[in-house]
Parts: sequence; C-alpha cells; structure tokens
Amino acid sequence: MEKIDYIDYGTYKGETIKWKVLKQEDNRLLLITDKIIESLPYNLSEKEETNWEKSTLRKWLNIDFYNSAFDVSERKDILECDIEAENNPMYSTDPGSNTNDKIFILSIKQASKYFDSDEERIAKGTEYAIEKGLFRDNKLRSWWWLRSPGEHGRATANVHSDGTILNHGIPVFYNSGGVRPVMWIKLDLVD
Repeated sequence: MEKIDYIDYGTYKGETIKWKVLKQEDNRLLLITDKIIESLPYNLSEKEETNWEKSTLRKWLNIDFYNSAFDVSERKDILECDIEAENNPMYSTDPGSNTNDKIFILSIKQASKYFDSDEERIAKGTEYAIEKGLFRDNKLRSWWWLRSPGEHGRATANVHSDGTILNHGIPVFYNSGGVRPVMWIKLDLVD
C-alpha cells in the first residue's frame, strides 16, 4: 500500500483544509489538520470544571465544524469512533467518560505517539485563526489544545508553541488557543 503523507479534504472559511496523515491502516486514515485552523476556548465557562466529554469545543467540532467544513459526500466517509477519556500521566484530574465522536482532538498520549519530537508538533495558524486572535510567539508559532485534563478541572493539557506537551495545562476559557481537528476517514476516498 502506498504511503500517504498529506491529503486535502473539506474547506473551512473558504480555504481547502490540508491534513497530515498520522496513521494509515487497512481501509482508513487518521488525520490532523496541518495548520491550526481556529482559535477557540476549550470550554466557554471559566467557573465550572470540565473535561472532553462536557467541553464546548467538542460540541463545536462535532456540530458546527463538521457541518460547515464537509459536504454531504465527504461527511459519509468520516468515521465515528470511540474516543478514550485518557488520564493525565502527571495529575489525577477526572478525564470524564469515553465519547463517540467523528471529530476530536489528540490526547497527551496520542500527541506523544504520533509525533516523534517536539519539533514535529510545532504548528502555525491559518490567516483566519490569526485574525480570530490565535496566540503567536516571536517565531509565529502557536499553541494548541489537547483533550486530556490539566492539573485541575478548569485547565486542559496543550502543546506549547515550541512543540512541548504541557501536562499542567492552560485555563479552559482562554480563547487564544489553537484547534487542530482530528478524524478517521475511509481510505478508499484517496484511491
């Protein structure tokens, strides 16, 4: 089977979405957006504890993003899958329950597994995400959310702009955080 590194699939805010292939197996591909495509909080409420299952980002990805970024034929090839509520390896924060999603974001464990180095995790934002207020460091790199909980229920783990994974996390209501959607698609669409 020929190895696939990148694929264009769907559009967001008028731009074709470029996806990096994280895993290729049998009849499906695991994809993450090549760039940070949006700047949103993980959860809108700063006062209540949250996790992936209850987050407003999860709802946004699986309703708003899913319905606006993909047409009907593209949506039928996106696979719904079980998403594990993984613990943070450094803190005992409640990760919530497993979910069933079409679009999700990586966990701490997955961000370590699918990227060989901090350098590979470094990401920049699209023009749209930057206009929305995406944080950028002096090298124009940005941080992005992970779904794993942080050190407490009002913080969520993230990938720092230098590519390191921050287990302690960032407050969930920060709206300068980057979103890199992840999904499984049927492999036959790229034949």
